[in-house]
Amino acid sequence: MPEAEDVDELIAIINMEECYRRRTVRGRDLNDWHLQLEAWRRIGNFEAMLQLLGEIIVATEQLEQYDDREPQPYWHEQKAKLHRKRHEYQEEAAVLALWLAHWPLERDRFDQARERIVARLAELHREALV
Repeated sequence: MPEAEDVDELIAIINMEECYRRRTVRGRDLNDWHLQLEAWRRIGNFEAMLQLLGEIIVATEQLEQYDDREPQPYWHEQKAKLHRKRHEYQEEAAVLALWLAHWPLERDRFDQARERIVARLAELHREALV
């Protein structure tokens, strides 16, 4: 019978491998896409950016379901900013609301990202853009 420490170590390795698998987008870690996104931004390939950002957001949502934390707001905010630049305010609001939907309601601490997203959604509604 294996020792408890061996079982714990095996579980940790399996969890780490699963976490890495969920972080993979198009064969690369989701954080390895920054340079490509910036290159596309410089040449104005916004469609490619939106597509990739959508895939990255799906990956962050899978991570959230796996490790019980809300996704990092960075990717959602990047996609929302791109929609804003294109005057696609409905889409901007939808991306921000998607992130906000993953914020645990029972969480009572202040979070700058959450407050920033709530404020932007309120601004969009105030200006009747959505």
